Amino acid sequence: MNKMKTIAFYAGLYQDCFAYNLLAGSSVKKPEDPIFLDIGCYDPLFRNNTFLFEELGWRGFCFDIRNCEQEFSFSKFRTTPFVQMDTTSIDFTRLLKQHALTVAGVEFISLDVDEASLSTLDRLLDANVRFKCMCFEHDYLRIGELLRSPSREKLHSEGYEMLFPDISFSHQPTGLRFAGNFFEDWWIDPSFFPD
Repeated sequence: MNKMKTIAFYAGLYQDCFAYNLLAGSSVKKPEDPIFLDIGCYDPLFRNNTFLFEELGWRGFCFDIRNCEQEFSFSKFRTTPFVQMDTTSIDFTRLLKQHALTVAGVEFISLDVDEASLSTLDRLLDANVRFKCMCFEHDYLRIGELLRSPSREKLHSEGYEMLFPDISFSHQPTGLRFAGNFFEDWWIDPSFFPD
């Protein structure tokens, strides 16, 4: 009798479930050395979008402008390196190139650095980082089109496809979805996935 492996998802709004089902749990050819980037990681475990992939043996980097090591004892809970860094800086681009992420490619990117998300996306694209899937927080519910439209234009022009636009949520006890509570788009590089 085959026993199914139980998968624990940690992300607050199923970002890790989305990426897992596309990459690790699907029929897509598995990479030999899968990589993730958690940009705006914050807490190492609670509602974290990449902890699952660390558990699955992937390697990656967790970035935040805040000192999450001091605030959460990040390295006590995670083996993935935490890097306190402004991801809109040239240092971010240098780190990506230093670790050959521009050559190897990245399976999953979780990008949530509030208003700095668009500048960080520019850094990733300028460094020629390719990804298979990404959760990009555009925060439409707070700031309108400031990030949503420009990020969509940039990613479409790079050949990415928005698989799920305008992810929404509700904290209402009835579970009703309210128009305009959109906060994130989920993207793929269609060249990695069978039709």
